[in-house]
Amino acid sequence: MFYIKFTFLIIGSVGTMAAILSGEAAAEGINSKLIHTHEEFAEMTRNLFVVLSLIYLAKLYVREKQTSLAHALPPFLQNILAWIAKYADKIFAPQVLAVVGLFLVTITGALGGAITYGRDADPIVKRSVSTFVK
Repeated sequence: MFYIKFTFLIIGSVGTMAAILSGEAAAEGINSKLIHTHEEFAEMTRNLFVVLSLIYLAKLYVREKQTSLAHALPPFLQNILAWIAKYADKIFAPQVLAVVGLFLVTITGALGGAITYGRDADPIVKRSVSTFVK
């Protein structure tokens, strides 16, 4: 299960980067509070999932510590990855970040829905706009 989660996490993180780049290109020259707020939430989402990906990368290192690829890493990087994996699990970082990530993805999507379909598209969109777009 770990490898499936890790794979989807990496794909999703790369996808958020592509989405942000295309969104910035599409919004070029448009000055809208709604678009700006959507962009801010998209960037927070991307940053959170990149951090979560790094945690999973550290956990992958610990799982595959005996492979030649893991031994090829510089010792200081091996120590950093081991430390991240150890303390991330102690403070439940992956679980907490996943819940926060779900919230951010929901709000980002709702604000994107408001841009595309209007501010009253559905109850979540309406609440997200009224709460986060001032």
